[in-house]
Order: sequence, then structure tokens, then C-alpha cells
Amino acid sequence: MSAAATELIARAVIRAGDRILVARQRGKKFTFLPGGHIEPGEPVEHALIRELAEELGTTADIGELVGVVEHGYTDADTTHHEVNLVFTVNVDGEPISQEKHLEFLWLPIDELPTTDLRPAALRDALTDGHATPFWRRWDH
Repeated sequence: MSAAATELIARAVIRAGDRILVARQRGKKFTFLPGGHIEPGEPVEHALIRELAEELGTTADIGELVGVVEHGYTDADTTHHEVNLVFTVNVDGEPISQEKHLEFLWLPIDELPTTDLRPAALRDALTDGHATPFWRRWDH
């Protein structure tokens, strides 16, 4: 089994009333927060603005750091390690998927605890009601 390099990922908590925007790959059941990989040398906030424009076709105003979640998983015999930097974000306009492989859903916040939002530690941090910012380490 091989290990991939650590990936830095910027994620957005986008709220509309009592709903939160989540993403899902078409054909998959699990969800995740919008955002994506930070390119080498790219400032985190720039990466998040770029990713949201690519995914949602919107401009974004980055707010406060919500927290940091370290996560790991294995697929196709490769162990992945990622650090998710999570921010509150406001977007202009209605988010509409710009990528054929992704769909976006407004999830009622009260359904978050029972939703397969990955990483699970991020879902738990968003629903546990503790003050931000939070840190969740990878317990492997």
C-alpha cells in the first residue's frame, strides 16, 4: 500500500437560513463541503475563491476560520492524508454546479448529524455546538 502526499484543502460553510450547502459526486451517497485543493504557493483564501468559482459559478466573500480537520482514508491501495481548512463563506447568487460530476444540495442543518458528510470529524464538529475555531486530529 502506498501513501500520497499530504493534501491541503480549503472548504466552505455556506449557509442560507437553516440550511447548509453540501456537495456530492454524482452516483455517490456521501457528501462534503464545497471547496478543493490548495495549489502549491497559492494563498488559502485565493484557493477557496477559485474553487467556488469553478464549482458553483459564484463569487465568494471569505469570512472567519471555522476550524481545521485532519483526515485520512484509503482507496485503491493508496492512503490519503488531508488537512481541511474550513471557513464561513458568503456567495453571490444561487450556487449552480459548473462541473458535470458534482451536484450541490441545500441540507437542513438539523439533518446534518445523520448525513454522511465526510470527513465525519468535520460533520461532528459542525454539529456539536462548541465554540469555534475547532481542531480535529486524525486518529489513525
